[in-house]
Amino acid sequence: MQEKTMRRKGRLSVIVTVMFLMLLGAGAFGVAAEDKITKNGIKTESAAETSGYEMVQEAKALGITPGKYHIITNLLGEEVTEENIGLSVKELMSRFVQPGPPYRVSQTTSNLEVEADGDSLFNALVDALDISRRGDTIDGSAVTHFTYISDNENVVESVINGDQSAVDSSLNLNGTANLEVLTLTIDDRVESVDLQFTVQKTGAIVLSDGFKHAEYDRNFRYYVPSSYDGQSDVPLLFYFHGMGGSGTVQGVWRDIAEEEGFIAVFPSSTVLPTNDPNSGYLPGFFGNPLPVAGTQWDPGYSIALQYIYRDQVDDVGFVSAMIDHFDELYSLDLDRVYATGFSSGGMFSFNLAVNLSDRLAAVAPLGATMTLGYEINDESPTTPISIIHVMGEADTVIPFQGGTDNFGANFGEPTFHHFLDVGPWWADKLGIDNDGRVDGETVSDRVTRYSYTGDHADIIQYAIAGHGHSEPNNADINRQIVWEYLSQYTLNTDLLQ
Repeated sequence: MQEKTMRRKGRLSVIVTVMFLMLLGAGAFGVAAEDKITKNGIKTESAAETSGYEMVQEAKALGITPGKYHIITNLLGEEVTEENIGLSVKELMSRFVQPGPPYRVSQTTSNLEVEADGDSLFNALVDALDISRRGDTIDGSAVTHFTYISDNENVVESVINGDQSAVDSSLNLNGTANLEVLTLTIDDRVESVDLQFTVQKTGAIVLSDGFKHAEYDRNFRYYVPSSYDGQSDVPLLFYFHGMGGSGTVQGVWRDIAEEEGFIAVFPSSTVLPTNDPNSGYLPGFFGNPLPVAGTQWDPGYSIALQYIYRDQVDDVGFVSAMIDHFDELYSLDLDRVYATGFSSGGMFSFNLAVNLSDRLAAVAPLGATMTLGYEINDESPTTPISIIHVMGEADTVIPFQGGTDNFGANFGEPTFHHFLDVGPWWADKLGIDNDGRVDGETVSDRVTRYSYTGDHADIIQYAIAGHGHSEPNNADINRQIVWEYLSQYTLNTDLLQ
């Protein structure tokens, strides 16, 4: 792209706005106030350790479970060979157990039932055996490591010093699985134990996963509701975070997923370095990009490096690949796949509506308007898709009135549609005529609804007076209502004329 001279308006109001937002921190630049998730006073981790993620990827490439890879490379300190790959987990662990006096776990209980209610199976097992994550004892000795496997010999989890270091798909347990603890490390001495128990997944569970897509390793967390039994197909919803955020489980969407019975996925965007030759396109101040400007989704226009390096990042293709991934793991209703997101994630939801309409039934962009890139690139949806669009009229981060970016992105050139122009743009693309358009329906003294109703898709917009850059959370429009809109739509693969 051609370099342009940075042009920023020197209006006092913009400077004051920028300085105020700087004081608010990264959350003011498109990161929603994310709900804290706690279980028995322990905060849920936001993402897996990088080393563990890399280990999972390497194990998958070798065609073995991450647990077996961990035992061979970390516990035994060996190279992975055809010989040790061919050994069972029990055979490998028998080589690792060091000689010493026999040890019996006093809490051993046959056919122990463990409930994993909103937490990992490991944490549930730890609770049932009364072992803390660190420093607790069994018969006065410190337990620092244990490994347990399912009856098909896939390692469910291997834990060292209380930190989860290996997880594979066997953790996605539903119903009953027979598990066996193979080893405990007690005061730095490894002992083989015989602990038989049964795990019954009776509650919802939060899991982490990922894979390489295009040129980047991608990761995501997701929530499986307690009602999931693998017998009935369930909807799938993606939530995309704002600029500078990550794939942290959002408490509101988690609770809605549990109540409504769908799987909710919280992916992380790529994090690209802002010391890039194209950094002048990014939002910033005083000639410098915002520190979090490299952490965005592809908004369909050159205000993010994820758009500029679209071929290398391929956010849209990543979402399509995640749909395939979850379809392999779970019983999904592929006619009911939805996307929503806030700020940068909201702009990306529009991108998905344009470029992935053949896989999504509906999208819900929140706290964002649409960029002008789709006209410039001559991009249009290929199949009908419904949109629920919510934005605050007082948003000073992404302008409700459209036009230029308040932080000088795209060299100060016009970048955004006016909120009120988005509905007509989509109505034209989806063939909704004037008979299906209702402008300015008053919902309350603060909320106005704009409706565009067609034979195959609808566009519903909510404008909230006095509402700034945050997700909707009032009686007239909130995320529960957003879900109620989304959930009524199913995939339509008829090609648009």
